[in-house]
Amino acid sequence: MTNRQRAAMETRRRLLETGKRLIAQQGFCNVSIDDIVKACGVARGTFYTYFRNKEDIVQAISCQPCGDIEAVIEEIDGTAEEKLCCYVREFTARIQRHGLKITQQWVKNVIDPDVSLEERGGRKLNDDLECLGGILREEVRRGALKDDTPVQAISRLTITQLYGIMTCWCMSDGAIDADTLLEDYCELQLKAMLSPYIR
Repeated sequence: MTNRQRAAMETRRRLLETGKRLIAQQGFCNVSIDDIVKACGVARGTFYTYFRNKEDIVQAISCQPCGDIEAVIEEIDGTAEEKLCCYVREFTARIQRHGLKITQQWVKNVIDPDVSLEERGGRKLNDDLECLGGILREEVRRGALKDDTPVQAISRLTITQLYGIMTCWCMSDGAIDADTLLEDYCELQLKAMLSPYIR
């Protein structure tokens, strides 16, 4: 990688982190592109080199890879159920670390029917489904789950539940405790869903 490429990556990272910090503190509607570039110490045109608008900042934050969740799961020496519960806890913890304001804007962006599927986060949904599916397939491969485990169906049901918890947390302006909903899901639904397939 050249020095120029490294500098470009660093500038994009700074814009992303500055936008994230300002939006989390002040709310999406109260932050302008001018606020972001001023706080970052770059020209307004530099912003447009990396992002089309503020929505792109929120989208970039939400699309950060889940590979680090997979690494956490690989370190667990436990059952398939424990690994899936760990996945949903890690998924939710990352959302909460982004903060309520960022997550509310992301939810608003992804449900807007006038925005293309790709811009709404279709890639994020597919990435999350693939990440969880990979964890389940590994559990089948290592013999913890039966060969006929419906990996795709369990992945879809779990991810839609997680997105639902995230949306309820946003709709309640943080009043609904996402962690409690998550633990209820693990205890009441996830165990029952996996039970027929555990060896």
